[in-house]
Amino acid sequence: MTMRTGMRIELLTALIAIGVGLGACATAPPEPAEVVDVEEVTATVTAIDPAKRLVTLRGPEGNEATFEVSPEVRNLSQVEVGDLLTVSYYTGLAAEVTEADPADDDGVIEIGGGRAAPGERPAGAIGTNVSAIVTIEAVDKKLNTVTFRGADGLVRVIDVRRPEMQEFIHGLKKGDKVRVTYTEALAVEVRPAS
Repeated sequence: MTMRTGMRIELLTALIAIGVGLGACATAPPEPAEVVDVEEVTATVTAIDPAKRLVTLRGPEGNEATFEVSPEVRNLSQVEVGDLLTVSYYTGLAAEVTEADPADDDGVIEIGGGRAAPGERPAGAIGTNVSAIVTIEAVDKKLNTVTFRGADGLVRVIDVRRPEMQEFIHGLKKGDKVRVTYTEALAVEVRPAS
């Protein structure tokens, strides 16, 4: 091996070591984060007026209320006094760092729903899913706030309260692009008393 080849190998080794060192100093983006909440309330059917499409429900604390049931609700004739009506409300928030450009993303809004088929017990669900890409302007780790710019150009500041999301924003830096997705859904189901 000549002296010149030896110097090249040493130089190459030094450059690789510097590159590895610089790579180790770079901060990896935070792992995607998600928080989900589901609230469920069950009420008991205490009265039904099928001609007027009125149903009276007693909640878990004993309070009663009467509701007019939309003609869109199928199979009301199957509901009986004593049946249980369960309402579930779901919310979810997900965030992940992305390479996508917010200017190329107008945001996505999806709306979906469904209802019981003819002959089934009354049930239904509706939900929305909203997704957008934002650019991080600043993160205050002491106050747990994040400042971001949306595709509309407006700058917003939000207070982050959930520990899972606080951990996520603490890994962000100015200029990061984050896809944020918010989901909300409501489901209603009637089932016979046990």
